[in-house]
Amino acid sequence: MPTTNDALSLVRADQVAAEQRAQKMREWMPGVAQLVDEVRRAFPGTKVKYAKEGDREVGRPVPFEGTDVEKILLHDQLTKQRKRKHG
Repeated sequence: MPTTNDALSLVRADQVAAEQRAQKMREWMPGVAQLVDEVRRAFPGTKVKYAKEGDREVGRPVPFEGTDVEKILLHDQLTKQRKRKHG
C-alpha cells in the first residue's frame, strides 16, 4: 500500500521534471521565455497555449478570427441603453 512518503516523492519528482522541461524551453526559446515572464508579471497565472520563435513552435496555434469590434461596440451601446432605461 502506498504511503504518504511515496506520494510526496512522486509529487517532488513531477515538480523536478516540470522544472527541467521549463529550463529546456527557456534555453530553446529565450525570446518567448522573456515575453512570457513579462506577461505573467502583469497577469499572474497566464498559460501559454502556443508560441513560435524563429522556426521553433510549441503548442497548437489558435485560429485567429480577429476581434469583432462591431459586436463589442454594439454590446456596449445596448448595455448603456438598458442601464438608462432601468435606472
